[in-house]
Parts: sequence; structure tokens; C-alpha cells
Amino acid sequence: MMKLNKILLLVIIGFIALGGCSNSEPDYSKFYQEPGSTQEKPDEPDSPGLADSKIKIMSFNIRYYNSDDTEDKAWNVRKAAFVPMVEEQKPTIIGTQEIRKTQFNWLKNNWTDYAYIDGNSTKIVETSGAPHNVNEVFYLKSILEIVNKGFFCLSDTPDKVGVGWSGSPRVAEWVIFRIKATGKKIFFLNTHLSLKTDGDYDCRSKEIALIKQKVEEFNTDNLPVAITGDMNAKLEDGLFETWLTFLSDSRKNAVVSDDIASYTGFGKSAQYPDHIFVSGFNIECFSTINKVYNGVTYISDHYPIMATLSFE
Repeated sequence: MMKLNKILLLVIIGFIALGGCSNSEPDYSKFYQEPGSTQEKPDEPDSPGLADSKIKIMSFNIRYYNSDDTEDKAWNVRKAAFVPMVEEQKPTIIGTQEIRKTQFNWLKNNWTDYAYIDGNSTKIVETSGAPHNVNEVFYLKSILEIVNKGFFCLSDTPDKVGVGWSGSPRVAEWVIFRIKATGKKIFFLNTHLSLKTDGDYDCRSKEIALIKQKVEEFNTDNLPVAITGDMNAKLEDGLFETWLTFLSDSRKNAVVSDDIASYTGFGKSAQYPDHIFVSGFNIECFSTINKVYNGVTYISDHYPIMATLSFE
């Protein structure tokens, strides 16, 4: 009987020790390491194809192609990490920022499990006379199909091509996806907010207000919402109060999360400008992907961030 009791005790301890997204009381002691230090990641569930009620949303500023970036910062070095990162993390949707045409062509040829929204934001930026620096949405074509899609400029004339409040073209691209296995739909939007601040006038406040207006306009069926992007602001800056009336920040509200800075400037900084805001989902897990892939320490000057979501 004593031996049986010991075995039962070991089994119970084993269950308690299991971590990951199922842990309702995560250990947050690891969060208080120095910015930039490597932290263990919460265990992620398998590919969403194995659990049709779950999806993984990634936001990733890939760092635009810049000929001044040399050595390990150069695109031709960094791109070696892109395929293994995506193959391991298996995001269902990737909202990217700062893609230029050379990078876009490479990604669509190498992320072979993914389709892309294609072109609308590219056309806006090209017509505006800027470099080919756009936000593109990639999605697992085996899991999702497009129901509707569109784009708008972050400006006083959102339906017309032109520069925004910051003096450069800024675009939001939106998609309604259907999950093939279940028929469930989601509303997804990806963007890259402005940097420019002029005294008390902050053009990001106008961009945020416009995005909320457009989500309400296009999401007529009140579908679950996910918004990704490099917002060039941390949550504590107070710019997101308009969104927080109907959205939740996934980093802050996930059952299991981390506190790893998403912007590193290739190891020279520690900031939190990248976000995934959602509504209509349970936020199971949030992670900042700071792993080394194919010997590449910094996949970009930003780390990808990812939220694992289940439908409410």
C-alpha cells in the first residue's frame, strides 16, 4: 500500500509540474529578467490544424531591405531564419510590416504553406512615390480561405491614394477569413502606425480612431477581431484607450505570457511597440519569438510576437 501511495504521489506531482498554455496560474518570476535576456518560452499547442477551435496570430516587422545593413543585419543573412522560424511556430496568420518588393517576392516563394492577400497596399505605396515598403498578410492556405478583403489609407481621405497625417503613406489591410474545417469567421487587420509626434498633436491618435471606425464599418457581422501591427507605441503610452473599449491586449491578458521586449534594434534597445489586440477570443498564450534559427541571432530589429487564441 505504501508503494502504491508513492506512485500516486509522483503522478500527481507530474501533473502539477506540467506548464504551457494550460497552466491557469503561470509562474511570472521569469518576467523580471533584464531586457534582452533569453527567457524560456511557454509551451505552444500544436498546429491549429489539429485543433480547429484555435488559431495562432503573429505580428512581425521584418525590417525593410536596407543596403546599409551589413554583416548579420543584412537581409541576405537574416532571411535564413525566416523559413525555420515559421515552420516551427506554425502561425495561422502573419501580419507583416516593412516588406519591400525584393523581400515580398522572396517570402511568397519560400513560405510555401502560405498564401498572401496580394497587392492592394503595395499599389497604394507605389502610387504615392514611396519605396516598396508595405504591410502584407500571409495565411495558412490549408486552414483558411478569404471571404472578403480590403484596405484603406491612414489619412483624411482613407479611400484615396495619398500620404497620411505623418507625411508618408500608411495603410491598413483587412481580411475576413473563414476556417475551412468549421466555417467560423474572423475579422483580421494589419497595420503600421506612424512615428511622427509634433507637440500635443499625435497623428497616431487619428490613425487609431480611423481604424476603430473602419473595423465597425467592415465587420458588420460582429465577428471576432484580431489587429496586428508595429504601433510605434507601448501600451502604457495611453494611445490605445479607444481600442481598449472593445479590444484586449494579448500580451497583457494572455493566460500565459512573457515580458520580452519585441524591438531590440539588433540588440541595442528594449522596447514594446508591437501588439496583437483581439476581441471575441480567449487569449491562451502570448510569446515573443527570440530564438536563434540557422545561427541568426536577430531575425530582424524586431522579434516576431504571437498569440494563441481560441473562440469564446
